[in-house]
Amino acid sequence: MGELKRVSPILATMIVVAIAAAASLVGLGRQNAGSGRLVSLPATVDEASVIGALAKVGIGDAVGSSTALVPLSDFSRVVAIAFQGANLRAPRGDPRRTPLLDELERRFTVTGPDGAPWRVLYVPDPTRARDAAAAAALDGLGTPWAWDLPPVRGNGSFLWLPASAWAIWLVARKPRRGRLGRAVIALSWLPLLPGATLARGLLFVVLEAATMTADRALGSASGSRTSRSRVAISLWPYALAVTALAAIEPVSLAYIAASIPFLWVLACLRPGILRRVRRGSMHEPPAFKSLTSAGVLANARGIAGALPLPIAAMLAVFLLVPARGGGVTTGRDPFRIERGRRHSSDYAESLLKSQLDYQYAITFGRIGDVAWGEGSYKPVYRYREEDGRMRLTEEPDEARSDWPPGTFDAAKAALTFYMPVSIGDGGKNQAAQGESALH
Repeated sequence: MGELKRVSPILATMIVVAIAAAASLVGLGRQNAGSGRLVSLPATVDEASVIGALAKVGIGDAVGSSTALVPLSDFSRVVAIAFQGANLRAPRGDPRRTPLLDELERRFTVTGPDGAPWRVLYVPDPTRARDAAAAAALDGLGTPWAWDLPPVRGNGSFLWLPASAWAIWLVARKPRRGRLGRAVIALSWLPLLPGATLARGLLFVVLEAATMTADRALGSASGSRTSRSRVAISLWPYALAVTALAAIEPVSLAYIAASIPFLWVLACLRPGILRRVRRGSMHEPPAFKSLTSAGVLANARGIAGALPLPIAAMLAVFLLVPARGGGVTTGRDPFRIERGRRHSSDYAESLLKSQLDYQYAITFGRIGDVAWGEGSYKPVYRYREEDGRMRLTEEPDEARSDWPPGTFDAAKAALTFYMPVSIGDGGKNQAAQGESALH
């Protein structure tokens, strides 16, 4: 028992180190969700048609220059207007032009591969399904396009090979007695393998090892307190590994949940399967249960010692097999948007507040009396609407417009997404088109 206790920490250390390496690789292989997916098309493509195409595939929350509202003065009141219109109404040199408009212009425009400006849109909360839907919609527009989806590092298409080899070795290894029973139990974790990710493939390896260790321990002096103690001591490192891998990829819990009933059914059927196979034998082999922990210890040590091999094989297969571009199938080869910095939500809130303060100041105060970033001003011009006309009044200062909650959320989201820097070909040979004006 003492030797088995010494084996468990060693096994735990090996597994934790392997899981840490796997976690970093899984992180590299994941699509970088960030806060939104950047997509870009030539300025010749009407933004409304792009947003409409995305909406048809279930992406109705795309943010573009025509959907992001900002507060802007029309010199008689402050209105909420799409950035696209605000950018035209308040060009450079206009007193209403502010750092907010300059910042949004940089976020909704990027230099295309042809050197001309391309328009940029943002798709919030990217997932593989949303990325695939967006790619289909953008392909359907029949024009070159770009996005910031990074290529997947690593390929899980062949992870089933080392996983299967591991399961076969666990079944075929000594003792020869019980191989058929081990083969039946080994099948229980097969739901984890089809389309396995790196984390799910490692889960298969760890769970197969844990199952075989537990099966041997329970098979010796089954039901005794000593047996249960042996099982607990030998399995806790595997439980730690399963917990770590499930935390890396929570969706794998669904595959484990699907495998557990399969394991229970196969465990119940195993005695019947063994009797049916042995029916043709004249003499049934005698049942044997070890009364000491020597066999259990040797089995646990053998499995623990071999465990790094399938883990290393999986990592090698994952890294050496050529990766798929982004993990999303596209009809065209999209260009790649290079991203820059990303601001916090506090920055976006501050910029929008300064915009609102400044627009009210130049509307109801004297132009030049207030600077950007100053929240107070001396009201001079006050207006009220009368018969469809704005008339000067001596009434108290007009209250700020009571816009519905979330009016400026799209602009705020655009300010917190990654900044588009440029568009490269990403190794693709795609013809580019574009015009010099964003409209």
